[in-house]
Amino acid sequence: MALCTQCITIGYCTKRKVQLLTDKELANPYMIRDIRAYAYTLNIPYTGWHEYAVNLYRDFRGWIAGPDGKEVLLDTEVFETGNIQYWFRAFCCTPISDDITPYVRGEARERVRVLATILRANNSKAALMWGVRAANDNEKP
Repeated sequence: MALCTQCITIGYCTKRKVQLLTDKELANPYMIRDIRAYAYTLNIPYTGWHEYAVNLYRDFRGWIAGPDGKEVLLDTEVFETGNIQYWFRAFCCTPISDDITPYVRGEARERVRVLATILRANNSKAALMWGVRAANDNEKP
């Protein structure tokens, strides 16, 4: 994507904005299921996920908006832990069966927030439907 003369001086497109994953989205099991399913379809080996995510963030030519609408910088140091590749293996490289309700453990919340925001920034069209399910009036409440 080519930058206009106004944006080239700051190094990113001011019109390309991505919303930071919210706490409400992190609590939505459908959202977590869709994020994991999307990550699984990318077919990246678990040993390469850390580098892949950091490179996607580095190459993103837009900005991340926080809950208040101001720019936020993602802290990719949440991936700088021992054996992070095994977390990526469990989260990104393992499909979820339909009978399991996915959730995010407390210690992984910021990791998931950062990773999902990076994935959303990379493919915002696919991310539009994450967590959204069609209403079905034929099912019992």
